[in-house]
This record gives sequence, C-alpha cells and structure tokens, in this order.
Amino acid sequence: MTNFRTYDSGQSASLPTRREFILPEIAYVNPNDTPIYSILSRPYTPNTLAEWVMGDLNFDFSDTSVSASIEGIAASAIPTSYNKRTRLGTHLMINTDLVQVTRTQRQMDEVGVADEYAQQIWEKSLNLAKKNEKNFLWSEDNAGDATTARKSSGFWDYLTAFGNATSTVSFNGYSVPVEYSTYLDETAAPMTRDRLNTLMDKGWQQGLNFQNAITFVGSELKKIISGFGMVYSGSGATLSAAPLNERNIPAAARTLIDAIDIYEGDFGTLYVNKNRYLTGTSTVTINSKSIVPANSMMIFEPSYFQIGELQPLTHVPLAKDGDYTQGMLVCEYCLICRNPKAIVGALNAA
Repeated sequence: MTNFRTYDSGQSASLPTRREFILPEIAYVNPNDTPIYSILSRPYTPNTLAEWVMGDLNFDFSDTSVSASIEGIAASAIPTSYNKRTRLGTHLMINTDLVQVTRTQRQMDEVGVADEYAQQIWEKSLNLAKKNEKNFLWSEDNAGDATTARKSSGFWDYLTAFGNATSTVSFNGYSVPVEYSTYLDETAAPMTRDRLNTLMDKGWQQGLNFQNAITFVGSELKKIISGFGMVYSGSGATLSAAPLNERNIPAAARTLIDAIDIYEGDFGTLYVNKNRYLTGTSTVTINSKSIVPANSMMIFEPSYFQIGELQPLTHVPLAKDGDYTQGMLVCEYCLICRNPKAIVGALNAA
C-alpha cells in the first residue's frame, strides 16, 4: 500500500523526482550600522597626511576682574595678548578587501543571487564600511612605513590624548598648547545623574552646543541611563526602588515605557544613542588609557569632525587569474578633529 505524507514531501529514494522549495531571498541578520559614516561630511583630501589649523581666543570666562582703559591711553601702555593658533594633523589609512569568484560560480543558478561576483562586491562593501566605522572609534595614528600600515586617529585617540591635559600635548608629531585640552571623566564607578550633569557641565564650559551634539553609548550604559527614572532608598537587603516620575500604563495598550532616550539636563538636551561598536567588554588601551567599550560614552559636536577621503570606497577590477574573476575594494581616509574641545567623554562608567 502506498503512503504519502504531505508533511514530509522532500526528495528521497521513494520520491526521486520531487524537488525542494527554497525561498528566493537571502536573510541577513548582521546589522549595517554606520552612524559616523552617515553623519559626517567627507571632503576630498589630496594627501596621505591631513592637516588643519585650530584657533583659541584665549578668553577666561572665570575671570571676574573688570577691564577698562584710560581715556587717551598710549598704544605702548596697552598689554599685548595673543590668540593661540596651532596646527594638527593625522595620516590617512587604507582599507581593502578582495573579491574573487570562479567562472563556475558565476554560471551557477544560486538562491537569491543573480551574479555571485556582484553579490560579493555588495556584501564585502558593507563589511568594509563597518570596519571603517570601527576604525573611526579605535584607531591610533601611525605614519607607517614599508612594512607598517598607515593609520588615522580615531575618536578615542583624540579624546584620550587631550583629555585632562595639564601641559603641552605631543600628538601625532605636533605640539599642541594645553588650552586645547578637553574633559575626560575617568572615575571607575557607575554613571549617575550627577556624574552625567558634571560631564555636560564640563562640555558646556568648553563651548559645546548640546542642541547639535551627539551621544554614543553602549548597551550596558544605555540601560543604566534609562534607570535614571528610578530613585533608590535603603541599602543592602533593604534597598528598594520607586519611580522618580509617574509612568502611566494604559490598560488597553499594555505597554510599559521604561527607557530614557532624551535627557534634558541643566546644560542642554542630550540624545542618548546606542552604538554597536561600544558593546565590547575587552579592554582597549589607547594613549595609556584603559577603555572598556561597553562602559564608556562620548559626546561630540559633529560639525567639528570630518572624514577626509583621498579615495572613497571603490571597486577596482583586477586582471583575470586563470579561471577566476577578481577585483579589489579599496578606500583611503582619515578622521579629522577640527578641535579636541568639541568632544568630551567618560570611561569606566558602567
């Protein structure tokens, strides 16, 4: 007697002519988050070294003394003041990937792929963009040589070099006056409202415009900031939490909103953005500072940062190698920080 099971109708020895059905699309789970690439402008930079000039008006807002001049004062009696201009720079780095596909692969009928070569260009371009995004955070400047790749300074290279500087900063071969130092909170303790307000206060004193600023945090720090909506009392076994503000949950909606994405502080509005490149738990050492990505945050004004490009992400066809079609994906770029005072940050904050 013949039995046919509709729930098991794939190819088998008893059903040699029945073929499987495969959905015609490929499902990708790996997200393509590249916020820095999306936010910053990309001026053409026709050299392997990008340089720029920074200016400091050298005005002390904390000075309460009154300045006034006598009527008819002689020029020789006027004290001379100097505004401190200085040059800064970083090297451009090259990032590449290889696309290599056999003639057979290009001729085969593949699921969700019209041309294997074009598909690999698309996939590897996305991965290369994510590698560049990672470099914008974690790269340290290196002039390179015949055996060492050039590297650009990333956000944390600028922040840790100029953070809390008390004297002239030697950076990438430049001597930068202490007036260009920025604030870096290095306290090893969880983030609190007071600590975040202090960070914003220091940024405000440096001239940061929080209405235009961007905040990047990892997932752990984001959860801590969302906890600002609770107040705690007691200690140890008696520690209890209560809402700082009432949180209404409509019965019909059955939705609990328990997140803080916009923090309104005394010094401006902070949009708290999760960044996938700040989720790692392995320590990164930059300028002798130990950084755990998941426990760190940065606030910066994007108008002071640019991606200098000698060559944007480009596909370059290469000569055939026997039965292969091949090409190279290449880009050459750097992260330009027009003024280190446009960024502040915190370490060990989760």
